[in-house]
Amino acid sequence: MSKEHKLFKFSQWVMLMHEGKCLVTTSANHGLNDFPGGRMDVEEEDVEKAMRREILEETGITNFRIIDQVGWGMWENRTVMTITLAEVDSDEVRLSHEHTEYRWIGEDAIDELDFLWKEAKQLMKKGFDMYKQYKQSV
Repeated sequence: MSKEHKLFKFSQWVMLMHEGKCLVTTSANHGLNDFPGGRMDVEEEDVEKAMRREILEETGITNFRIIDQVGWGMWENRTVMTITLAEVDSDEVRLSHEHTEYRWIGEDAIDELDFLWKEAKQLMKKGFDMYKQYKQSV
């Protein structure tokens, strides 16, 4: 007897780091904190191309270095969210209509944030740890 399985959407978010701080945006849809990112055009893009397109669309940032995958979490609406750690050379941001504001925050401000998905703070802390290790190795 075969079982039915839940279908999931896949979305990728990026922890953009600059001088030890992370870019956090506020979603225009739900007013909570998030990271730039989104879904990929299945037939037209691979994962990295989609990530770079979403970052450009949402922040105006054209150049960033991918460091590593931080991890994943889930929204209650069955969307699997991955977080990639990346570094940018500039803190200049040009937000799209998808976000109402942005800020560069340090690790000490993580617990003050409200995210739509519960794993975000835990993954963000892991991302900061990974970033520190990365900076020590370069």
